[in-house]
Amino acid sequence: HREVAPNQYECAPFFGTATTQIDQNLMVMQIMDEVSARHGLACLAQEKPFSGINGSGKHNNISLGTDTGVNLLNPGQVFKASGGKADVFPILMSAIVRAVDTYGDLMRMSIASPGNDFRLGACEAPPAIVSTYLGDDITAYLEKFKTTKTAVEYVPNTTTCDLGVDAIAPFTVPAEDRNRTSPFPYGGHRFEFRAVGSSQNVSMVNTVLCTIFAESFGMFADAIEKGAKPIDVAAEALDAHWKVIFNGNGYSEEWPIEAGKRGVTRIDSGVEAMAT
Repeated sequence: HREVAPNQYECAPFFGTATTQIDQNLMVMQIMDEVSARHGLACLAQEKPFSGINGSGKHNNISLGTDTGVNLLNPGQVFKASGGKADVFPILMSAIVRAVDTYGDLMRMSIASPGNDFRLGACEAPPAIVSTYLGDDITAYLEKFKTTKTAVEYVPNTTTCDLGVDAIAPFTVPAEDRNRTSPFPYGGHRFEFRAVGSSQNVSMVNTVLCTIFAESFGMFADAIEKGAKPIDVAAEALDAHWKVIFNGNGYSEEWPIEAGKRGVTRIDSGVEAMAT
């Protein structure tokens, strides 16, 4: 579909399993390269910006599903599948927040490339500071969860969208959209790693994300199996890693200063990210 600049288009794949989607992404890149060559053109799968030419980027949406089809990042599905246990969803989110803060350097390494280093911090790409945007609603929900150590069902707020067209009735949408200046915003039922370079194979990206999530879930599981209460484990993780949650403007001049005070991962150079 058409995007923000003249002759800029976005290919948005259907939801599917990671291995299939990665293969299809690589296939689309190769087809575009080959077809353009047949027409005497060149398809530049390189990151924006170019001088006077609009470049490209890649956003990697990821969710986690069970073998029974439950999306673990969909609070409604999790609440129903768990038999009405309100604490499951915030515990899962707590583990992911911990993973992003603990392994921000690995996330930065996974999107390091020469072209992408020039793109980060502009042109619909977040800065090279690893944080996560959860939105005001979920942030307030998790803050109450970690403070009171009690859980209630999370029900996202919605707002009515009226396009002003008689043929299209007003419809409801989530009250909060993902923050386009954040590297890893929660967009409702999934996270979106918005910092991936357009020329990259996203196998490394998804390997890193799945691995750091698994390690965090493993840490929670080990503590719980030793007798700790799940809510206590999650609350302690949120307390320790709350600094990685940032719902503000990632392009602002104040954020790098604030991020430095918080101790959030920032690696400006892709070479340094890979060396680290």
